[in-house]
Amino acid sequence: MALYFDRLVCLSLLLLLVSISHTEGELVALSKADKQIILDTHNVLRARTARGETGSQPSAADMMLLEWDDRLMEKAANWASQCKVGHDTPAERVIPGHKWVGQNWAGGHSTNLSLFVDLWYVEHNDYNFAAKTCTPEKMCGHYTQVVWSRTLLVGCAAATCPGYLRILVCDYADGGNVGTYPAYESGSPASKCVGEYTYTSGGLCLRRDQCAAMYTGGGRIGGGVDGGGGTGGADPGSAPSPTTKTATTTSAATTTTFDPWDGWTFDDGYEYLHGEEAKTKRSRVRRGTDGGCRCAIQCLNGGTLDSANCKCSCTPDYYGTRCEMTCSDPEMFRSNCESDPDACKTFPMFCPKTCNGCKAGDIRDKAVVNADGVLARLP
Repeated sequence: MALYFDRLVCLSLLLLLVSISHTEGELVALSKADKQIILDTHNVLRARTARGETGSQPSAADMMLLEWDDRLMEKAANWASQCKVGHDTPAERVIPGHKWVGQNWAGGHSTNLSLFVDLWYVEHNDYNFAAKTCTPEKMCGHYTQVVWSRTLLVGCAAATCPGYLRILVCDYADGGNVGTYPAYESGSPASKCVGEYTYTSGGLCLRRDQCAAMYTGGGRIGGGVDGGGGTGGADPGSAPSPTTKTATTTSAATTTTFDPWDGWTFDDGYEYLHGEEAKTKRSRVRRGTDGGCRCAIQCLNGGTLDSANCKCSCTPDYYGTRCEMTCSDPEMFRSNCESDPDACKTFPMFCPKTCNGCKAGDIRDKAVVNADGVLARLP
């Protein structure tokens, strides 16, 4: 599987034209609130894409809720502290359990880190989903990484560097922009959730524990599902990046602030970047309307749903989250699998059906490090 290591690009964002002096290579300590707004921004924009509210991009059937991971933050900090434009090597950012970690880089004259994430996202205007390519001479690889559906973890770091008031580096696991795969599978929101991510709210796929944490632990942005602090709802118990480097310049303006619950307030710089879209964006960045988490899966091929646990019980011929995958012994080994009483001892890998080996892999990383308790939550 080809990885577009050499085609990931950096984004230099000159947001406000001001003269700033700062210490070379000084890491900016991110508070819990800083980490939360970075994570919230990612999840808000992923939810918008999942619901089909991102320009001409289709809705996503398998968009997962992102979690914060300190291991990725530390890797990103190692690179950010060096004040180098672009990306480190893939080997420098790998963490245990993940073969490929993606990375986005941005630098500019603003301290509003959520705006950097949004500027990665606005590259959706130059992503052709059907062709899985960027507009010629344009960038879209930052956008595809932000909305890469099977990415589950993100960790970011910021620094002050010569020429930039802030740089932001975000590392993602598993990384996106892999081979010729699309950023996500198009379809009805949360209609093809996988693994343990069988619940949905706001168009995203969530785990049962994530739902419980949001609706009983105040994790929902704004408090409860109605924004009033109550528990709310039901408690369920590749795009190859072009090689061109560009800079985006805007006029000096008031500070842009991002509130994932209520929407955006805009400044001149944001209007410059988004144009007419800015006039309607507030109405499109909204809370989920389903009233809480609900089971998202429908069992296929004769499978039956355990609604209490949101799991499918499949017939012997199928397996997977939705019983969508066929379980069978390869034809060339089938007779031996069925006739040899020791088949499951000597060559179980060749007899998955006979040896009860048809099982979907667990995509969850249970070694996540999140010392500040940054909440994975929804718009």
